Amino acid sequence: MNIVLATSPSEEDKHGVRSMAPLSLGYLAACVKKYPEVSVRIVDAYGEGLTVNQAYDRVLALSPDLLGVSSTSFCFPSGIRLISRIKSARSDVVTVMGGYHPTMFDSQFLKDVPELDLVIRGEADESFPELCRRLLRSESLAGLPGLSYRANGEVVRGIPQQIEDLDAIPFPDRALFTYDGYFHQFGGFPIPEVPPTANVASSRGCPYHCTFCPKLFPEWRYRMRSADNVFQEILELQRAGFKMAFFQDENFSYDIPRVEKICHLILEHDLKMRFAFQGTIHHLPESVFQLMHRAGFDALFVGVESGSDAQL
Repeated sequence: MNIVLATSPSEEDKHGVRSMAPLSLGYLAACVKKYPEVSVRIVDAYGEGLTVNQAYDRVLALSPDLLGVSSTSFCFPSGIRLISRIKSARSDVVTVMGGYHPTMFDSQFLKDVPELDLVIRGEADESFPELCRRLLRSESLAGLPGLSYRANGEVVRGIPQQIEDLDAIPFPDRALFTYDGYFHQFGGFPIPEVPPTANVASSRGCPYHCTFCPKLFPEWRYRMRSADNVFQEILELQRAGFKMAFFQDENFSYDIPRVEKICHLILEHDLKMRFAFQGTIHHLPESVFQLMHRAGFDALFVGVESGSDAQL
């Protein structure tokens, strides 16, 4: 089975072009590799700034049996156009969508887009490999956790999935990414010089409950990888030649003891890498900032979470 995983192209929003590798697809590729009958390729249409036509050509050239498209709210129309074009050219291709927007609007997608076969809701690290296994063995898809599909003219909705033990998930397959193309800009702002940099997800969800954020849903409850597991991935990045890691977590700095342990492990092994993170900092004492700086953390991204001067 040839699997192609793709991000939705966007011909309008260029903030993500040359920004970060789509780790969610790297995780899926790593998880599905336990089946030797499966080969996986990734087309980062959004990250590479591809048009729908360019993404279509790239995907079609890889002769997929299954096309999985990850989509945000902004890019989903382009993702749907990509799926529709692929399905028109190759009606035998199984088409799947995932991501925040398809998770929330799975029924609408399946009603409005006949070219879309399936939607995987929530985190797909377990449900996507199981989907591939059932397709390989021509088994029924009924009851597959997190899967939404059509049956007898109705949409059967899967419950969004959430992985409890993040340490049990294999590290993302970064061999499928072309890292030379990433981290040349961030949020629309160019980065003139950057060392070889990889993005890392050390947690999922967020511990806070901001009213403006879609992660209010229970399936985005905050969960963390252990400090030891995170450090093993950092070691893997160093061996691969990366000089910097960006923690893309919603809130890397939330759990102070975990942050401290990661920093101590980095210092004990004298890694000589640089790190950046995003998160809240109001609860961090000066001693933690100093420890993080010694460990190589020299950039942070703090969210502006209020329009009130008093609250800020």
